[in-house]
Amino acid sequence: MRYAYEPSDLGVSVPVSLSNGLDTVNLFAKVDTGADYCLFERGFAEALLIEVEHGTPLDFAPVAGEFRAYGHELILAALGVEVHAVVYFFANPNIRRNVLGRNGWLNRVQPGLGGSRFAGVPEPLRRLTPLPLRGYDFCPNTYSCAYLLAAW
Repeated sequence: MRYAYEPSDLGVSVPVSLSNGLDTVNLFAKVDTGADYCLFERGFAEALLIEVEHGTPLDFAPVAGEFRAYGHELILAALGVEVHAVVYFFANPNIRRNVLGRNGWLNRVQPGLGGSRFAGVPEPLRRLTPLPLRGYDFCPNTYSCAYLLAAW
């Protein structure tokens, strides 16, 4: 499946639906490969009649501060992929962010560049031999990151 997003936006936002089996809410969430979990605004849990604090509590400590969220098993659908997953809702109703993270969604899909494994990669980078990634490796520009993703 291909999804066209607005390149001028900050990040990649995709349409998502969350369902408890009876009710469904639709929203947009950012794809965040650095996020450990899928996190959503508290209001979406309340729209599904979920009592947020009855979920599994988890404390997060990213660079910008700390927050608590509560995990609930739901049906998450995004970009044609529907999964049963534990997703987290922010305890604080003032946090207005929705994130598709590694656990719950990204670990169940294989994002790619479409077409061939070299689609969108400039010719000079197609001839590179990919090296195993180590913790201190980084992608110096978008094309080399795209090559590394396509090659693996």
